[in-house]
Amino acid sequence: MKASPVATTSTPAHPPAQRTATRTVLLGAAAVFVLAAVAHAPSIRGEFLWDDGYFIKNNPAAAAHTEPWGYWYDRRMSDYFPVTSTLFYFQTQLLASPAVRASDVGKSLMLGGTGEDPYPATPYRAVNVAMHALAAALVYLVLRAIKLPGAWFGAALFAVHPVTVASVGWISEQKNTLSLIFYALALLAYLRFDANGRWWHYVLAVLAFTLALLSKTSTVVLPAVLLVLLWYRRRPLRTWRTALGLAGLFALGLAAGLVMLWFHGHVAIGHVSVGAPQGPGQRILLAAKAIGFYAVKALLPVRLSMIYPKWDLAHPGWTILAVPAVAAAAGGLLVSYLRPWGRRLAAGEPSPGPDGPPSPVRGRGVAAASGCFVLSLGPVLGLLDMSFMQFSFVSDHLDYLAVPVVTATAAAIVATLARRSAAWRTGAVALGAAAIIVLGLATAARAQLFAMNKTLWADTAAKNPTAWIAFDWLGVIAEHEQNDPQAVRDYDQAIRYSPPGHAVRYRYRQGSAYFRMNRLDQAREVLQGCAWDAADDHSDRQLARQLLAEVLRRLGQYDQARQQYELLLAEPDIKLPGMRAMALNNLADLLTEKLDQPQAALPYARTAVVLAPNQPDYRDTLGWTYFRAGQADLAEKTLKSAILMRPTPTYRYHLGMVLEARGQKQEALSQYQLALEAHGLDANDPSLALIKERLEALQGKPM
Repeated sequence: MKASPVATTSTPAHPPAQRTATRTVLLGAAAVFVLAAVAHAPSIRGEFLWDDGYFIKNNPAAAAHTEPWGYWYDRRMSDYFPVTSTLFYFQTQLLASPAVRASDVGKSLMLGGTGEDPYPATPYRAVNVAMHALAAALVYLVLRAIKLPGAWFGAALFAVHPVTVASVGWISEQKNTLSLIFYALALLAYLRFDANGRWWHYVLAVLAFTLALLSKTSTVVLPAVLLVLLWYRRRPLRTWRTALGLAGLFALGLAAGLVMLWFHGHVAIGHVSVGAPQGPGQRILLAAKAIGFYAVKALLPVRLSMIYPKWDLAHPGWTILAVPAVAAAAGGLLVSYLRPWGRRLAAGEPSPGPDGPPSPVRGRGVAAASGCFVLSLGPVLGLLDMSFMQFSFVSDHLDYLAVPVVTATAAAIVATLARRSAAWRTGAVALGAAAIIVLGLATAARAQLFAMNKTLWADTAAKNPTAWIAFDWLGVIAEHEQNDPQAVRDYDQAIRYSPPGHAVRYRYRQGSAYFRMNRLDQAREVLQGCAWDAADDHSDRQLARQLLAEVLRRLGQYDQARQQYELLLAEPDIKLPGMRAMALNNLADLLTEKLDQPQAALPYARTAVVLAPNQPDYRDTLGWTYFRAGQADLAEKTLKSAILMRPTPTYRYHLGMVLEARGQKQEALSQYQLALEAHGLDANDPSLALIKERLEALQGKPM
């Protein structure tokens, strides 16, 4: 029997309704991206801030390796984030390529548009703004995936939130924006895996989570946040796949956490005292205060500062109430969730199924938001030591991962209330638009501050007079502007509020400013006030001793100057390039010229030349010391080698004196004449009078 033909109708792979929904989602994500880019655009044209130079210019791993693989195993980095470091590497290589630098786009991205700076800050800043915009768009997709009301509004608030400027306008915190991209991708992939059970989605989640951890380890909280989100959606561990998948993510996070702890303890902090909380009581207090602080700044971002005042945990005063307040809030959330559950259980009612998201304004929603917020802050609440603790216990850049939780919760509450009536909806739209505009303007203003060091640190110092690192930077800026009186005032503030381990550095810098102003007594007073043994960085102590020795010499206190040089040379690890040779040379010159001990000076002068054979000044010192010690033949040979390297008037004068003493008066006369004719000889140079005196003596007539 012949089968009758069956009419078939073809259905489109993507129905129009689905295509429209996808287009709407993409447009929403694009709008969030644009909002973020526009709000943070004022920070793009700027310079390197704070420790940006460490990661871009002076990166120890970059200096040791010509390829980026060194970031993955080199332990000299301050922290372990090889993906972020590799991204910095490729950005730098791209910018250094001749094709990019010669292009119009490349020139326009260079600092100031000149194309002269080999490490322009502007391109790095532009990348960071773009990555934050992408992260905000992905946050929107995550909020849609968990069916949170007001998803677009929550992501838009995050995109333009002023607290995020500390991560977006600070190139070093590119690890924040990059890690959030991978963090959001991992959330999306795992939520898809939980919904459809397809293992390739889980593989994507693991890969994205790994990249997030290798960008910044504070994303270690992702598995715990996922568990809360699944609980919010009433789908906790609903299958063995979910349980096994989360277990794998927790194991991965544990391994990354152990690596982070090792790096923080042995590299990032090491021997440096960061002023960490003492004992579990202070750490609990710090965690409670930090939770409240970050919540307030996320909800009301006013008086933001790069460095906030460091709390006195030993004398907390009324702020001790933060601990019971946080505990009461947690208890209230627990009760608000359990009470309706208990009523349903007593009435024999089944618990609600997974269809439809819970209300964000009821117990489960608020509890989930609170849990995600605290978990996102977990690594930075002060329960573990951080190097940033030497400046403050809290910071806006540490809040980056938690801000989306607050903005999403606020948006969900507004969206839920908007469902009550048309009037509520109109009010919610007006409120949302006003919030985005106000926050966007505030972000743009703050981003402008982050464009330049001077504006950023001036703002920080005005809001926090105890921010010693701000005054340090202002002092450095004043030095560059050749405003030494202002530098002295700034360093005075840095000395007053900095811990003893840093004060030596600022005393050295203030002493240098006094020295340049020829205020030698003040320079001596500042430098002699150094707590030498307290210096965290031995280089600071060594620089300060070197300068103090020179100040004492200028003041005619030669024995004390000699003592400082000897203390400096007794240091077992002089790491600054050339400092040991310089100290040896200066001590030899002091012994020869001021203390009339050329024989004692010879070992120092010889060693200086051995350590720095290409330094003609040291050869001149050695040659003159030989002459004063009665070794004219060695003096002549050494001084001639110095003149071959750099024929300065002083070197020629010294050689002339040696030749004259050896009876070679014509040759000596030639050296004196060459010295007198040399270009650049200052009329106030004491050598000028000495040279004229010797010429008069040899020629028998006044000059």
